[in-house]
Amino acid sequence: MCGAWPDTFAGVVTVNVIRELFKAVVESYREGVAWASQWSEVLDTETDRHYPICLWAPPTVTLTADANGITTSTINLTVSFVDNTASERTSDQRDQAYEREQTVATHVWLRFCELYMQEETTYQGVNIALTQAGPVTMTAIWDGPESQMTGCRMTVAISSPYQFCASDYFDA
Repeated sequence: MCGAWPDTFAGVVTVNVIRELFKAVVESYREGVAWASQWSEVLDTETDRHYPICLWAPPTVTLTADANGITTSTINLTVSFVDNTASERTSDQRDQAYEREQTVATHVWLRFCELYMQEETTYQGVNIALTQAGPVTMTAIWDGPESQMTGCRMTVAISSPYQFCASDYFDA
């Protein structure tokens, strides 16, 4: 669907809209999961960070033209659900932390689907009708060089039928 919103990006699902929707789902989780957009460990890591936390990584966007010449935008999300573990943690504690965070990631994803994929809705004037464009992949993560954080990295691609129309943004 193209051309519905000339002169503005307001009616199109963008990365920022997806981030706001996903953040709202994470922050509404009853078990208390913090949120941070972390593209750089040096610049985006707060010293007083609360755990467990969902870390939003830089998304990627792919543009694909179909046989009719209609270009679809697909937003590829990567979020990590992690908890801080003790430096002397056991492998059993690591496994439990992964399972706990993988379960949280699953709950958050399923709620996101309920709210934004099962039926069309609107958010701040934007029509939201998302579809999953590939599998959800959950990968264990553990113990970085500077910290002992264990959890789950979730990746998924989503798209919307509402797309930008380039001609709407040019004079001639």
